[in-house]
Amino acid sequence: AILAYDITDNNSFHQLTDYMKIIESSQENFIIVIVGTKLDLVLDNPEMRQVTVDEAKTYSSSLNAAFFETSARSNISVEDVFDYIGNRIFPYASQKPTDDSPLVFSPLTHSPNNSKISENICCTIQ
Repeated sequence: AILAYDITDNNSFHQLTDYMKIIESSQENFIIVIVGTKLDLVLDNPEMRQVTVDEAKTYSSSLNAAFFETSARSNISVEDVFDYIGNRIFPYASQKPTDDSPLVFSPLTHSPNNSKISENICCTIQ
């Protein structure tokens, strides 16, 4: 779950607790990432910041969540968020697959007898 807030809007940060209640009520296991957005505005005008890094880090830590500050406009750390999530979900993805790898990354997955299973499967556990 990516919970994003605007670092120039304290109210958006405090609304994260409402979203966490929804996540917690689902009783599912989530990877949680807290993302402060609009970093470009604060880099240009530091007085615009309403949520401190320490405040966001403390909140993220209390949830056992990762924390990033990003800017879509300036392309700052956006890719890092998705790399983090991908590496948590697929820890072997950054490694080159070997014949005995537990995961096979392919848009076309085949069964042992080479019959096509699905064109929509990206990853299977063998």
